[in-house]
Amino acid sequence: MITILRAFCVVSCLISGIYASIIFYFFRDAKRLVFFAALCFCLFVNVNFDMSAYPYLIHDADYLKTLSPNVALVTIALSNLFMSIYAGLLNTDKPSRLAPYYNTALLILAIVSITVPTEHIVPMYIILNILSLFAGARGIYRSYLSIKAGHSEYIYPTIAHVIMLFVVTAEFTLAILNVKIFGFRIVFLPFFLLFHGMMNSLSYGNSIKKTQKLSASLSDTIERINHSNNALMCTQMKSEFLYRSLDLISKKCDEDPFSAEDLTVALSKYLRHTLNFQQLMGVVPLSNEIELTKAFVAIEKERYPGLKVEYKFPDPLPDFHIPPLSVQPLVENAIEHGFSETTKDPKVTLTIIPYRDYYHIDVSDNGAGMDEDVAASLTDSLNDSARIGIYNIHTRLINLFGKGLVIQSAPGVGTSVSFVVPPDAEAYLREKGIRT
Repeated sequence: MITILRAFCVVSCLISGIYASIIFYFFRDAKRLVFFAALCFCLFVNVNFDMSAYPYLIHDADYLKTLSPNVALVTIALSNLFMSIYAGLLNTDKPSRLAPYYNTALLILAIVSITVPTEHIVPMYIILNILSLFAGARGIYRSYLSIKAGHSEYIYPTIAHVIMLFVVTAEFTLAILNVKIFGFRIVFLPFFLLFHGMMNSLSYGNSIKKTQKLSASLSDTIERINHSNNALMCTQMKSEFLYRSLDLISKKCDEDPFSAEDLTVALSKYLRHTLNFQQLMGVVPLSNEIELTKAFVAIEKERYPGLKVEYKFPDPLPDFHIPPLSVQPLVENAIEHGFSETTKDPKVTLTIIPYRDYYHIDVSDNGAGMDEDVAASLTDSLNDSARIGIYNIHTRLINLFGKGLVIQSAPGVGTSVSFVVPPDAEAYLREKGIRT
């Protein structure tokens, strides 16, 4: 009976690893499937050792003198490592600060396990099984975050991790007590893999369908927008950016449906804010402009993987109003015109500094920069497309608050574009008789 269960477990690990590898082959950006495949193949090796089927062998002096316990310990350490990385990639919105240290410790333990002497095998076995509990708990937490975010299919990995936490705890306890019973993992491991396979199948299927539906809807919206020159001028939208974004989403549908879904949501947020024509002449909450900027940056980061965007805000975010489309176009301009293919570590920084009588907003980059005369001319005319957004914002700021953009730049250093707004812009504009 044990032989049959063990054989079934071995086959389950092998099939699951091949299945994950096939998904990664078709969706090359699905990096977490690489680690799930590595986990499956590692478990495939692990269950072939007698210590996995009969944990009480850690008390057998003759067995401990062989190389098998050392290799089994290596597979346990690597399994924990791959599970930790895989769990971390289930939900990347809240990265763990401790995960890199945990993963590094597991890698070191895996290396040490190869040559650990016989008398230290049991302590190493205890340490690795305790660390297994942390890997399982992290998997549960990450799955919970995904469920909370609306991905109901993550109930399956939650169940899988709960099962394995119970199995590891029970098996580890019985092994330490030298209870001569077979390892529980060879019974429950296939179910663990099955639940993860169900989650991956549902996740990728749902993401593909959802993304394709949203992309079709966005295409229709963009077609309607493109027929209105006034709309494009008022919102400073570039049709090239919209079509480029859709092409990117379409490509991601074939490579990584999850990324495609995130990009589609980001583009939807971008359109929602830029098409709010009623607010174009007034002011909007700062949070609206920040959401628009982050949506735009999310799309641009897929085009420029090396791009870094840093946000330096007071905590909590100040509650004041600014002109709409006053920050995002500055960030866009910095990305499009500040960097070249040879720029090392391109970075854009958005800074908000509160003062007593005003808020100072600055968008700076470490790009090519420009001469003072060129920088000064950006707000003087509309000679080229690079100046349209700058001139538009500069003019609106002067009309609203009497002060426009301040541009500082130096060749080889970068560019800084900043402006100020009163702490209560709505009241300020009402006094001037401007509708907000």
